[in-house]
Amino acid sequence: MQKMTSVITNFGVSDELQGIFYSLREMPSLNNSEQKKFKKHEIDSLSQNIVCRNYGKLCLELSYLCFAIINYQVPKKNENTRRFSPLLSYFWQNTFLSQAHVKNYFQNKFNNSECEVFITDNVLRIGLKSTQFDISISRVGLLAALLEFIVYIDPKLINEFELSLVAADVAKIKEITSHIQKKIYQFLTLHLSSAQEQRRFRFMASFLDNIATKESKLNSTSWLTDEYILNFWLKASDEGNNLGFKLFSSCFFELVSFHHALSVSHSKINARSSLSIGENIEAGEVSADLLEQTLVQLQQNKLEIDWLNEKPKFLTKNQTLTLKPIIECLPFSKKLALTVTRVHVFGAWQATIVQAARKKDNQLITQKLNQFPKNNYHSFYALIINNYQQVIDTLWALLHINHYHQQAQMFTLFNQLVTDKKLLKGLHVLLAQHVNKTKVNNINVLFNEMMKWQLKLPELNKTFKHANRIFNANNKTGFNVLPQLQELDIYHEGQDLLLILKQELNHFISHLEIVLSEQSQQANPKDENFRSDTSIFFNKLNSLYGVNDE
Repeated sequence: MQKMTSVITNFGVSDELQGIFYSLREMPSLNNSEQKKFKKHEIDSLSQNIVCRNYGKLCLELSYLCFAIINYQVPKKNENTRRFSPLLSYFWQNTFLSQAHVKNYFQNKFNNSECEVFITDNVLRIGLKSTQFDISISRVGLLAALLEFIVYIDPKLINEFELSLVAADVAKIKEITSHIQKKIYQFLTLHLSSAQEQRRFRFMASFLDNIATKESKLNSTSWLTDEYILNFWLKASDEGNNLGFKLFSSCFFELVSFHHALSVSHSKINARSSLSIGENIEAGEVSADLLEQTLVQLQQNKLEIDWLNEKPKFLTKNQTLTLKPIIECLPFSKKLALTVTRVHVFGAWQATIVQAARKKDNQLITQKLNQFPKNNYHSFYALIINNYQQVIDTLWALLHINHYHQQAQMFTLFNQLVTDKKLLKGLHVLLAQHVNKTKVNNINVLFNEMMKWQLKLPELNKTFKHANRIFNANNKTGFNVLPQLQELDIYHEGQDLLLILKQELNHFISHLEIVLSEQSQQANPKDENFRSDTSIFFNKLNSLYGVNDE
């Protein structure tokens, strides 16, 4: 399936529901009118869960979070937060949504005879007698967005929370959760249809039944290949009537997600005797409905990189657009490097033809059909290498920011970016000596000591100067001046994501080099493989959009 934000825009979602998601994206922060209350990826994640009707776990997490807020006794020094009802104070009057704010709010462990609430290892832990429930503090913003969504559905639910969750037990929390789910379900029956997506799953399932054996459907190394994706598009673009399979890029993302959903579905039924796909559940068949329900579990694990081109601008919009196909098909991007390349080269070509077709200009359609892609596979490789270097440069700029503000995250970047093994070894020796000598685990003392080490290790001084030069050369928003200390949370989140992106791109580039190397050995100097693919795509695009002479 395509990325859920695209599905929301195109399939079965009412204007009212789309308007709610838009309002949540644009909702300003009460503390800073220039900032949004929620991060983009939080609303994207919420919309994925709502549209896929996979909000059960979220509702349970929200119930436990509200229970913790309502029953947690705020220390006296923060007593002013109780001027309003606990939920109103937490989510609206003070908006304790960032990880730092959550830690600060629950900084003291609270417990009584009925429950205990405390922070441990970036997890909010709620204990109720024999039951323990953990919520990652990184999800509080997402849960707050869900609560805001619930307010749109039925504002009276807030009062019900306040009354019902005081000293509630596990059974009561589950009852509240079921009540929330019921309200959301009733709302979605009027605003959301999933029939189209189920039809798409059934079509892909039927195609796979005709191609692969039952055993190979579960094997990610068997059927999901570059060849399978190309063949599916060549056939499905004609046969998949009104299912949205005309775009090569759509087929790619749909098949990757279908494979994910299929694997999870079979895992859920514990590899029952029959592995066919259909409607006879008792016979062991997997329904398209079940595929849709389980898809979001894997969608949540995908990296969201769109927010990297906001403020601060870690990457440009064009860079995130280029890298998105690689990220959205993880963990298959390395194996499907050729398809990712085809998406960039021929998917872009098809997009220009589609635009011409929408204008119903036959002359323009013919013109776009005959304008073959100017960039070949090696051009795409060069583009990815350039974007990879941009990721590296941004990480160097972040190293400078962390060094300036004496942040421990600098050491993670140092180990990831510095390739001088002698320098790394020397620094580790000095760190060990300092710790053994002082027995003090104070980051500020450590950074003060490092100023002396720069004299002992000239390469260390050169490294910091290099990071400084990279930062000064970065004129993107959020990097043209050093951020304030209180602004660093978003920079640290971006750093974590860029480090993952760096690793995934490194793997992808290595595999793409192998693919291009193999093609070079098989092809003549004129890049016969690329010419062959161009011919295949031209013939297909001509059959889909070509203008008859009649």
